[in-house]
Amino acid sequence: MENKNSGVLFKAKKENERQPDYSGNCMLDGKPYKMSGWINKSKAGKSYLRVLFNEQQPQDLNSVPGQAAIPLQPQPNQGKDILETDDLPF
Repeated sequence: MENKNSGVLFKAKKENERQPDYSGNCMLDGKPYKMSGWINKSKAGKSYLRVLFNEQQPQDLNSVPGQAAIPLQPQPNQGKDILETDDLPF
């Protein structure tokens, strides 16, 4: 990753519904992160992309693609969502 504080997401091959729709890598503050994204719908019916960032560990950087654990989408909060999604532009 050449650009600071940037990353890329690619369409992922899903084996089950909880796996991410998109996955990729990014560099934030000089640290490599894995990104996972899920296409969701807000209560108002608007589509949005939820993205999670996981800091890569040194062993992750040298692993063979496909061997790393695939993150699963967290279950929705029982209360209100932290992020109000109705104002997102997509």
